[in-house]
Formats: sequence, C-alpha cells, structure tokens
Amino acid sequence: MAVVRAWIPVLLLPCLARGAPAGGTYHYQLPSPMGDLLYARPQVRWKIWSDDGLKITEVRLVRDGKEVTARYDEGLRAVVHTPADPLAVGTHKFECTVTLNRRHTAHQDWTVRVLPDATMTLAEPTPSAVEATQALNRIRARLGLDPVKTDLGLTAASAFQTRTIQRTGSFDHVQNVPTGATPGDRAMLFGYGGAVSELLSSGIASPSLAVRSLFDAPYHRIPLLVPGRPDLGASVQGDYTALLVSEAESGMSVSPAHKEADVPTDWDGVETPSPMRDSGLGAPYGYPGVAALFGTNEWSLLKAELTGADGKPVKTVLRHRGNDPFAARAVILVPAQPLRPNTTYAATVSVLSGEGTKTKRWTFTTAAR
Repeated sequence: MAVVRAWIPVLLLPCLARGAPAGGTYHYQLPSPMGDLLYARPQVRWKIWSDDGLKITEVRLVRDGKEVTARYDEGLRAVVHTPADPLAVGTHKFECTVTLNRRHTAHQDWTVRVLPDATMTLAEPTPSAVEATQALNRIRARLGLDPVKTDLGLTAASAFQTRTIQRTGSFDHVQNVPTGATPGDRAMLFGYGGAVSELLSSGIASPSLAVRSLFDAPYHRIPLLVPGRPDLGASVQGDYTALLVSEAESGMSVSPAHKEADVPTDWDGVETPSPMRDSGLGAPYGYPGVAALFGTNEWSLLKAELTGADGKPVKTVLRHRGNDPFAARAVILVPAQPLRPNTTYAATVSVLSGEGTKTKRWTFTTAAR
C-alpha cells in the first residue's frame, strides 16, 4: 500500500529583527549555513535588506580571524561568500559587518563545524531523481507554473533522508540520528538555508507515480504549488521517494488550474496525516481542490465553495488555517463523494488578510473515465 507523509514546513531562517536607524529600517535573518556540515564548500550567506530607504554600502566578512572576499547580492538580498578552498574539518567562526548608508552598521557572528566525513563536491541527481523532477515539472506546466530548479544541496539532503530510512526502517520526517534529524537539519548539513518542505512516499517504485501520488494528496500538494521557481532536491531509493522543496515567490496558486481538463474524479484518501480524519466519511472521495497562499502569514477564510454544472453546491470537507494546523497556508476542498465524469465544476475561495480581500474563482472539467 502506498503511503505519503508531509512535513509541515518551518521557516528555518525567520526574520529575527528589524533595525530602525535614522533614514529607514532594515530586516535580517540568521546566516547560513550554521552548525554541522557534511559539505566543505558551501556558499555562505547572510540575508539582510531594507525596503524603505537604506542601502547596503559596505560589507566585511571575517573567517577565523582573517578577512575574506564577500559581496552583497541585490537579487538574493544577502551578503555572499564562496570559499576558494574547501573548509578544513573542524569549527570555523564567521563575523560579518554590514554598513548601511555609509554610517549605520549591523553585525552577526556564527560558527560552522565541518564533520570529518564531509564531501568536497555534491553529486548530480540520479536518473530516478531526474525522472521525479521531470514528473513534477510536467504537473506544474499543466497548472501554468514555472519549473522547479534542481539544487544540489537539497538533492544531497533528500538522498541522506532516503538512505536513513532504508538503513533504520524509520519512515518519518524526524529521525533519531546524531546529525540531520529534521528536514531543516538535513538541508543545512549540505549548506542550504531557508524554508523547506519535505514530502515522503513509500510503496511506489515508479518515481513518476510517486510524485503523482504526492501531488494528489492535498496537504502534500501545497508546497508543490509555490509560485516562481522553487529549489528542489529529489531522491529515490527503492520504493522510497523524498522531495525537499523551497519557497520562491508570494501569491495564490490553485489546483486544479482554471479551465484544466481531464481532472481525476476521485481520490483514494491515502495521506498522513489525513485531511478526512473525524469527517465520518470513507474513501473514495472526490478529487481535492487546493488554493495555496504564499507570503501571507495571517489570513482568515471568508468563503470556499465548489459547485456542479447545475450551479448547486457540492458537499465538501473544508480544511484551512482556521480549523487545521496542517492547512495553515491553504484552503482545501475535498468533495465527500467522487465527482461526476466529464463535468465542469466551479470553485470559489475568498480570504481576508492585511492586504484586504482576495478572491479566486476558477472552473475545471473532470475526465471522461
């Protein structure tokens, strides 16, 4: 039996503070990488930026007491340093000072510890991982979303997870291991810092079918709908598939997409945790609809409705941030029964946030079977 598990994404590098010198404010996040490393040539970043008047005019980065070359990348909004040589095994201290408008400064200190078995290079994705990535990109293209970008750090982190699952038999996001216990820990082990979601599948040997099963499950679908070009790491070991996906841009994405055709009529309900828990209903259900919101931390649901070709509401189970911690970033509509084949349905989702009311209306047509 196929099993899918979702890691509720956690922002690994939250905005820790906001400085407010004269002339504007600036924000910053924790640097990356931090802590233990299994990759000796990571790109070092400290994200710091201003949206209202302050400019980064100078950066200074010191590593182990010696100044090293660093630059401010406007696109990344971060101080960036790529070591010319691999970092030696052991602990390294970084000290970064940023000057804003030539007179205000911000400072951050942190350490990394390169483990004895750290690699000097990151491996390219395996053919199975490439197949999984291509399968996801085909789905995203159908929805009008940009393709994901393969990130070798996340690829290594996902491979670390599938190896751990195979070795220990623990099919879980949190592992009882000395390093790399959580998805965020695993990403950081290979130099990747940022918000990541982990998706796991077991019991499906085909990478393409595993990705399809993950996408069909509504909780898992949420991070796969992120706008822009998110970073992705994929790994397939036997019948285990692991995906690590980042966030890219803000916005609302819906699935099925507007005017999408050949949408499945039903869903088998295979997902852990189950969005149908406590519903009193049994599988198969109708194919779930998902409206995922990114870049909006606080919002409330005003309306969510699915109607059939006759304009009458379809009985659905609704999951959203007001009643489900696993749906903090989405409105999920799961029809209580399979949808009718070759039928056009209409969905409406309206939410209220600090930016005002946002309403999305779309239609889709089910497959003819």
